[in-house]
Order: sequence, then C-alpha cells, then structure tokens
Amino acid sequence: MSTNTTMNKFVPPLGSTSFFVCSWFLLPLYCDSKTLMAQFGATSSPGVWYQSNAPNNCWASVTSDSTGQYQTAIDNSGQCLASTDYGNNWTPTSAPLEIWESIVCDSTGQYLAASFSSGIYTSSNYGLNWTITTAPSTWFYSLASDSSGQYLVAVQFLGGIYTSNNYGSLWTITSAPEEAWSCVASDRTGKYLAAVAGGYSAT
Repeated sequence: MSTNTTMNKFVPPLGSTSFFVCSWFLLPLYCDSKTLMAQFGATSSPGVWYQSNAPNNCWASVTSDSTGQYQTAIDNSGQCLASTDYGNNWTPTSAPLEIWESIVCDSTGQYLAASFSSGIYTSSNYGLNWTITTAPSTWFYSLASDSSGQYLVAVQFLGGIYTSNNYGSLWTITSAPEEAWSCVASDRTGKYLAAVAGGYSAT
C-alpha cells in the first residue's frame, strides 16, 4: 500500500500550544502520524504530525471512532468532511451548510451528532445522511456521546443541558442550572456526565 506523498511534516513553532485548540482562525487539519504509519504497516515515533489533504478551513470540531479509522470534522463556514482512512483523505458529506459548532460519534463512527447555531443533526450511517432532531432551535456549544451513540448530552451556551436516550431522536432538559456552558463529557455508558461553564463545573 502506498502512502500519500502530498502530506507535509508539521513542526509547531515554539510557544504555540494553543495553535491546535483555537477554532477562530484558518487552520489546517492535522492527523497523528502514529495512526497513519500504523495504517501502512510501519512504525513511527509518537508526537510527529502530518498535514492531511483537508482544506485550510475554520475548523470547529472533529470526532473519531475508537480505532481512528473513521473521522468526521466540521467547520464554522458550513462544511462537514469525513475520512475513512485514519484522516489521510477527506471528502464532503451530505450534511447541510450550517454554522457548525460541535460533533461527536459512537465508538464505531456509525452514529454521529453535530450541533450548529440552531439545533442538532444526527446521522446513523457514517455521515451519509443527516436528519434534524427535535432539539430546541438554539445554539448548542458542545456535545458528548456514550460508546454506543444511544445516549447523548448537549449543552447550550446560554441555557440548560439536554440529554437523549434514543440516538438523538428526542431530547429532554435536565435539572442543571442555566449557565454559559462551554463543554460537556460523558463516560462510555452515558451514566456519568460532566460539564463546565465560565470556570464553573457540574457533574
């Protein structure tokens, strides 16, 4: 199997630790060379990154299955791209053009959920088709999923925390207070959740 000869080795500049987490600048999407080299049956030292063929967009979020083979990325200008070869090559999905914010998937990469400026979309076939959910038409800043994709949690930037136990079909508001929620996490069962907002955390 041949490698992608168009990939460029990336050496981050000194003091650029925030380079990879900022979503408000035009950044290339990078993938871990350890994963890519394993795909080609070779070995590589961890910590070396190679640029993929994804365009230089304003990337907002990226998610991966448990193996790293299936990855999906969204940007703030409307694109949703998917990779089935460990992030080496990327192709557009059928997701609508939206101001995307957060994306998550189950451990297989089959079940996806993505939030945008006015709600949440889900996909049950690796991003081939997307369906708008019944989640409120508001800005959900972050999503999290259990390992099966059945149990989802979503936090509003200025509002509450919602959960779904049926792959995103129906959503229920929880007892969490209304805050400027910025991030949420879930364990593999969906039972234990944690969320943060403005220096404030809740579990």
